[in-house]
Amino acid sequence: MTEKRKKVVSSTRTLLTPRDMSRKPTSSSQICNICGGSEFLPGPGGRLSATGENPRCASCQNLERHRTLRRVYDKLREALPITNFSCLQISEDRCIEPTWFGSHLTSIYDGSHSLDIQKLPLASRIFDCVICNHVLEHVPNDTAAIGELARVTSHRGFLQIGVPDPIRMQKTD
Repeated sequence: MTEKRKKVVSSTRTLLTPRDMSRKPTSSSQICNICGGSEFLPGPGGRLSATGENPRCASCQNLERHRTLRRVYDKLREALPITNFSCLQISEDRCIEPTWFGSHLTSIYDGSHSLDIQKLPLASRIFDCVICNHVLEHVPNDTAAIGELARVTSHRGFLQIGVPDPIRMQKTD
């Protein structure tokens, strides 16, 4: 890893994982920060969270990754004027509310506003926020997709990408 990339990775970790956002409630007081639910079920394949707790909210079906990302966006909304931001979201994500942004476009594969993220038919630098969670692992040319997502992200904006946990998965679908 290059020195420049190390700095980017470490600064991103610092911004997106402050101590208060990484604290997890105990199982007796666990509350879903998306729907307010308090009952949790095993995750996909019956898995438990890293702390041994049931990770899936019984009410809204969100996993710990959704709740963590919601905490991140709650902090971002306090720090940035995202109500003025234009947002491109690749695939629906339960932790993102379109109403947070000044304008919002969701691309749904084979559905509403379906876009090929390997070759976006959009002008450069037009979105202040580009969100792509758990999509790249399904794209044949993820390098081209990342380049396109970065291309449509404005200079004042940010690109947020989420991928499956590679430590727990040897191969993704």
